[in-house]
Amino acid sequence: MYSTEEKDLMKSRILEEMTGSECRSLDDILLNDILDEFPHVSTVYEWLNKNSNYYDPTFSEDYARAREIRTDKLFSEIISISDTPVLGETVKSGLLGDETTTGDMIQHRRLQVDARKWVVARMMPKKYGDKIETTITGGDNPVKTIDVKLLSAEALEEIAKQADVNKSKS
Repeated sequence: MYSTEEKDLMKSRILEEMTGSECRSLDDILLNDILDEFPHVSTVYEWLNKNSNYYDPTFSEDYARAREIRTDKLFSEIISISDTPVLGETVKSGLLGDETTTGDMIQHRRLQVDARKWVVARMMPKKYGDKIETTITGGDNPVKTIDVKLLSAEALEEIAKQADVNKSKS
């Protein structure tokens, strides 16, 4: 069992690792702990779980903020990766031997950018996710909703006929 001071130190170190230059995920920090300086993954998740006896609301809030910082850092990396050419060599094997070409590793940078875009969109969808906006205008006739259970059989038939007529026009 950990003392309060040990837990506080471990929590602080976890948050530092998440928000530092490496922008490490919680799982990366805990599962790749070669120096054995962090608790087991399940212990940390107990600190974050509201239904756990070991729940730590302060750590939970700090962890949420660290995730936001980490996400913002990953987002800023997208611009840096996009703007910074990386020279590398590409080797193609052919009938006459290997051909080596030196140039910008555009495909690799594109992969790095796409991976970060995907991750940040899922980590903070309200801020970085794709926004789909739908606007319905009815001019002078506002859109009305109707409970179809209240319609008569004749009215439903008429709606079906109108739908068929509109299908054949398009």
